[in-house]
Amino acid sequence: MPTVRATDSLRAPLTIITADAGYHSEANLRELHNAGIPAMIADGLMRRRDERFKGQEKYKNKPDPLYDKRAAQQTKRAGHFRPDDFQLDESTNTCICPAGERLYSNGTNCTVNGRQHHKFTGAKQSGVPCTLRDKCLRHPERTKVRQVAFF
Repeated sequence: MPTVRATDSLRAPLTIITADAGYHSEANLRELHNAGIPAMIADGLMRRRDERFKGQEKYKNKPDPLYDKRAAQQTKRAGHFRPDDFQLDESTNTCICPAGERLYSNGTNCTVNGRQHHKFTGAKQSGVPCTLRDKCLRHPERTKVRQVAFF
């Protein structure tokens, strides 16, 4: 309603306020009605009632034709090792990668975005010739060694 009120001086007598379903609420509808402001605000079920949208449910089951970043990231990550694939032994402060190489501790009690974690890094001489490099690193062509953090 603050936005509608801000347009009071700009509206002509035949102006109709339009808004998407995010603005549909009983309070907004009541206030518009009481103020005598003509408005059309979609509600969440509008498309189901509108004849122009009949038969479109068949498209809901199809994948989004636009790029779906989250799905792409999950697919991309599916082929890579995750921290669960590494063997962490907190008592000896060691971490073993899926290829069986030992990663050394390079940070305990590190904090990023308020979350505390322990970092491990692989040695350059064991990481470069590794056959699992493509599954271990997102960018094997430019990343020299594997790092893993346990939160």
